[in-house]
Amino acid sequence: MPRYMILARFTDQTAMSFAALVSEQPPGKPAAKLLQALQDLAKEGELNGKLEQLFFTAGEPDMVLVLTMPEQKQAVAYAFAVTRKLGVRTTTLPAFDPSEMEDVFHLAPKVGGP
Repeated sequence: MPRYMILARFTDQTAMSFAALVSEQPPGKPAAKLLQALQDLAKEGELNGKLEQLFFTAGEPDMVLVLTMPEQKQAVAYAFAVTRKLGVRTTTLPAFDPSEMEDVFHLAPKVGGP
């Protein structure tokens, strides 16, 4: 199944909401709860996907989501759903592992060579 990466950037409002969750007393597990919610979202309706990984970064973007979806339209629909649920801005990218990239290289026309 095709793999995609979604780069998510917090808005000011999202950052404040997440900071409020982190500072709740008694302390909860906001990252674990967010991961579960995003995993559940990937399985909903006709998305039929799976969130493989969720990474938080110390820069731009704020989060990186790695998912598998049947087709690109489901990946984009998932990104829209994440935006609606979290209020983040997203960029969706197709992702290839090294063996898949070898196939891409073999499909590429020979440009500028003999």
